[in-house]
Amino acid sequence: AAAAAGAASATAGGMEAAAQAAPEGEAKGVAQISCCLCGLKIVPNQANMCVPCLRNQVDITEDITKTGMLLQCQTCARYNAVGTERWLKCELESADLLALCLKAIHGLGRGKGKKSPLQMIDASFIWTEPHSRRVKVQVTVERDLENFNMITIRQRCVVEFTIRNRMCPYCSKENTNTQWTTLVQIRQQVKYKRTLLNLENKLLRNEAAKLALQVIVLPSGLDFYFVNLNDAKKFSD
Repeated sequence: AAAAAGAASATAGGMEAAAQAAPEGEAKGVAQISCCLCGLKIVPNQANMCVPCLRNQVDITEDITKTGMLLQCQTCARYNAVGTERWLKCELESADLLALCLKAIHGLGRGKGKKSPLQMIDASFIWTEPHSRRVKVQVTVERDLENFNMITIRQRCVVEFTIRNRMCPYCSKENTNTQWTTLVQIRQQVKYKRTLLNLENKLLRNEAAKLALQVIVLPSGLDFYFVNLNDAKKFSD
């Protein structure tokens, strides 16, 4: 009887150990399969891979451009905001330069009206030699894979920008003789120029042309050159 009791106890102990060793999914009634790469027991998905292997096999950064170009004025050291006419003063590895670089990276879906399954988690500079004319930005992104039981994958990628020299409009105006942006032309196509002469005298008396950068007298009229459009509009009104 004692031997039978001992055998029954050993059988019960073995069954308990087997139950503990059973996969968690099977204990809950969920069928499991082995990962096709490492053999780990997992809940089935379309790739038949576990989360670590899936992260190594799937590249969620493939739509992100890995190279880019930054335009910098060699005179004032301003950077051009990509896609605009604005030139901004930014120090190397500053927050302003980082924001400018992130806006120039295609694939992050940061543009107006754009939606991207990627969510940017972090961004930082990777140190480069100042004379290398290179800026490297490391971006960390995250994405939920809907077809793989909503597995979240987080990956990093490095985007390298090349700095090219281009003179900004402000420095270009200072280094050339043609600083005007707006031209107002007055013409009178008649034999006698009485109206034109009267207009010229009136402009001189009222100092209406004092905003003009330059006034050129032509046989058929006058040309007034202005630095900006607002001054030209004031003159015309």
